[in-house]
Amino acid sequence: AWRVVHRGPAMLAAIQSPGGRFSGLHRTWLDLSQPKGKARVIHPETGEALEGKKALGSKKGGAIRLTGGLQSATMVCAEGLETTWSAMMGEVYPDAAFWCLVDLGNMSGRRQSGPGLKYAGLPDLDDGEAFVPPPWVERLIFVMDGDSDPRDTRAKLEAGLRRAMAMRPGLRGQIAAAPNGFDLNDVLMGGGDG
Repeated sequence: AWRVVHRGPAMLAAIQSPGGRFSGLHRTWLDLSQPKGKARVIHPETGEALEGKKALGSKKGGAIRLTGGLQSATMVCAEGLETTWSAMMGEVYPDAAFWCLVDLGNMSGRRQSGPGLKYAGLPDLDDGEAFVPPPWVERLIFVMDGDSDPRDTRAKLEAGLRRAMAMRPGLRGQIAAAPNGFDLNDVLMGGGDG
């Protein structure tokens, strides 16, 4: 086994389980000399570029809770911390709770599979490990970055919203999408069409 050592700063965030207990840690390595501060992490032996983020522990159904509490009827969730913060800084939903759901799989959960279902956005409702918002949330907004496969990403987010609405009757869900080819941070910094 090998270990990559990054000698720069790191951003650490607690992942909380649905019950609010600490369940994991999300690390993002930073390099302020790089665009958007993203560190380039290189395997010391192979020279292979590695992911500059890592979650340790469990993220199942959990979230990095940036803001909000029982008083927030609207919840805005995104896959990554940077996107969640960008949504928060955009000040479109000033009274919302902003939670990062760590990755797209935690947002979407398992989906129904079979012929013609890849992009249907239908959740496997037997999946009890994906994120479902707390009962006090009345409106759930998933932020969709436009810098990944748009059809697949939308299908995953639709599955997650449909699961949440099935588990929380009366919940309203929607997707807020960044322009194609951009993430929300690009938009906030003046890029994209939004």
